[in-house]
Amino acid sequence: MSGENTPTLCYSIPAFESFINLWTKLANENPKWSDIIQPGLDKLEDYKGKLNDAHILAMGEIYFILFILIIDLT
Repeated sequence: MSGENTPTLCYSIPAFESFINLWTKLANENPKWSDIIQPGLDKLEDYKGKLNDAHILAMGEIYFILFILIIDLT
């Protein structure tokens, strides 16, 4: 499966940030809805922390693989 057809991590994090920004804007523009929206935003912030950890791990794995390939080629 290619990245063109399958969502990849590099696109997931910005999309997640956009989603959080939209909900935050919605809560600010509609104060009567903020009591409903805020628990969702809190949960999204929890997941955001996990995504950032996953992004660091994925990037580290990519660089490790590239490092191994470079050593094997030399």
